[in-house]
Amino acid sequence: MKSKNKDVKKTSGLKPSFSSFKLNRNDCVELTINLFIAAGTVSFVFLILMFGYQQLLNFLTLNLGWTIKTNLKDSIIAYTLYNKSNQILIGLYLVTLFVIVTFRYIHERNRIILRYIRKYISAMAKGRYDLRIPTEGIGDYATLSQDVNTLMDSINQAFKERDETEKTKDELMNNIGHDIRTPLTSILGYLRLIRDSSDITQEELESYLNTVYSKAKSMQELINDLFEYTSTQQTTAKVNKQPIAMQPFTEQVVADFNLQSKQAGVEMICQVSPSDLVLEIDPEKMVRVFNNFITNTFKYGENATYQKIIIKELTCQEYQAYTRYNQYRIESIKANNWVIIEFRNNGKLLKEEDLERVFERSYRADSSRTSQRPGSGLGLAIVRNMVALHQGVAYGIVEDQDLVFRVEIPKVKDDTH
Repeated sequence: MKSKNKDVKKTSGLKPSFSSFKLNRNDCVELTINLFIAAGTVSFVFLILMFGYQQLLNFLTLNLGWTIKTNLKDSIIAYTLYNKSNQILIGLYLVTLFVIVTFRYIHERNRIILRYIRKYISAMAKGRYDLRIPTEGIGDYATLSQDVNTLMDSINQAFKERDETEKTKDELMNNIGHDIRTPLTSILGYLRLIRDSSDITQEELESYLNTVYSKAKSMQELINDLFEYTSTQQTTAKVNKQPIAMQPFTEQVVADFNLQSKQAGVEMICQVSPSDLVLEIDPEKMVRVFNNFITNTFKYGENATYQKIIIKELTCQEYQAYTRYNQYRIESIKANNWVIIEFRNNGKLLKEEDLERVFERSYRADSSRTSQRPGSGLGLAIVRNMVALHQGVAYGIVEDQDLVFRVEIPKVKDDTH
């Protein structure tokens, strides 16, 4: 493909950064010749007309005895026209010549422009995706050039996204393969020990089986995360939205972590405003969003003493002011109101460069693939995908010495009480 592109580049004479159309020397010569041909044709036709006109007058005078003074003396206008007939014919000739040459110039120039556009499109079709058709100085074809350039930009973006997807897929599979191979090796080791050892005590056997079960469960969670990540990444993923009262929904999710929060010494605090807030969400997917953010606090929120879940509804004006300096602010969606969901903890803060990267596939803020903390590293990537399916956005910030994971979801017209 590279050699093919080089050949195209050599033979086409097209420039990737060619923004303004200009006629080259050959085009100017071709255009000039065509204009001379047009002017010559018009001049030849008028010479024939002039010659025919003179012959007609001679015929009338010599053969029919017709004289100008005798026949036109009673018509001043006709006599005047006759006297100025040569000037009139020359005037008509010049006007006709100007109109036809101008038309011919426009026609020939448009033909040359169209030929160049076809040449660009042909080169693009052969792999020159860096080319862009000039948009200045081409008259009515500017819109066509812009449309083709926009199409090429979309194609390049699609190729870029495809390459990035391939790259991240390979990285993901390598990471997942590593995470699966580690517990699998441990499982095989313990099973081999159980099979080959004849003097294992009942206590050792139970310990080995518990370890095998724990490793197998870890692998199952890893595979489930992988399937869930790929399913939420697809644009065809289904979202089963239902009107959900957020106060009881949040309390129910938090109740599942009561024992874990007591053991970790983390106070769970819920604030929903207004208390009767109803939001159209997919409850199954949103439970996963809540669970992942809360679980992350217990896994990585070192020294955290509280986990706050704050849900509030904002008007469009309040949302604009609230997210004024926010790079994640959503402007492309028309919504009645916005619902902000925050997961705050006062544990270990993340570095600024890690706040975005924690949402990447298989990335952990400690940058360690040998971390003792269980998990696939896909949790927050899954969260972001699920929030995106609700037309929202998820991101992390540090605010008032709290680590904050924030979810913004538009409340559209169907989200009524």
